Amino acid sequence: MALKHRTTEDTARMSLTEDQELFRELFGDSDDEGGIDHHTYEASTAGLKLTEICKTISVRETILDRGHVEEMSIPGLVVHRDLIPPWLSQMLFEYFESTYFADTQLVTDKVGSAEGPRINQGMYFGRFSEDSPFFLLERICRAHPALLPPSVLARGGQGSQESLFDQAIINLYDNGEGISDHVDLMRFDNAVVGFSFGGSCEMRFRPATRADKLKASGVHSASKTPYSDITGTVSSTQGRETSEAAAGASEPKAPTYHRIRINAGDVYAMSGEARYEWTHGISGSCTASASTRPSAAHPRRISVTLRKLLGGLNP
Repeated sequence: MALKHRTTEDTARMSLTEDQELFRELFGDSDDEGGIDHHTYEASTAGLKLTEICKTISVRETILDRGHVEEMSIPGLVVHRDLIPPWLSQMLFEYFESTYFADTQLVTDKVGSAEGPRINQGMYFGRFSEDSPFFLLERICRAHPALLPPSVLARGGQGSQESLFDQAIINLYDNGEGISDHVDLMRFDNAVVGFSFGGSCEMRFRPATRADKLKASGVHSASKTPYSDITGTVSSTQGRETSEAAAGASEPKAPTYHRIRINAGDVYAMSGEARYEWTHGISGSCTASASTRPSAAHPRRISVTLRKLLGGLNP
């Protein structure tokens, strides 16, 4: 299947009619003649609809024909713009927010530290069930003709006992929150895929130093967390930085950065050189995307990253 390579202007012309027709196909006619209101679903309702979507939606016909693949100068980095339809992007945002961060207040709403640690990270370990949003995201990765190299797709192919991914990390970013430059732990196999929902952010890349690579290897070897024994959902506050920390001490004195704007509905994949030879980080500035709730005075961003543990879970 040929991918569309569109300009930003072409992408902006994507008609709401396409989303309306799909919405009617999945859920019947809407009472709102002015179009679909993507912000009226309560968390429980969104969860039920997502269950239907995860099991029935046609990834090839509904999703892969959207947006465009943007050429990147970093080998192994692939970015597909506007891959996730806005109505689905918003539903996924609401699902992950209510499932993992229901009690997490906006940074701007916090007063002092009396509330205790702020939960802004969740994790899932294990095979993804067929009615889960994680499985839907994995289906997109499997079907996409350019996101992942054949060597990665082969590990989860027909007849294989392995899954394509068996770990997901869900990060919540309010304005002012980011993550410092890093290489993902060597505990994880080749290929890391990220899905972005809610607000927009700037993602930055620079060549990894020896210290970056040692940290990626050393943290794994010294880890006290028995990842292979964990399945299901875990929430935490680990590994996250404020914008000051994300933009400060961990950087080299004169880094050569490649900066990329990531919007809601964008999907990015790092394999090979991009996975092992470059760091990636998120700046602390979160801005509104087209699919962000209009009433959101402080836009939030949620990212879902899929990875594969070397050796799998419970080998």
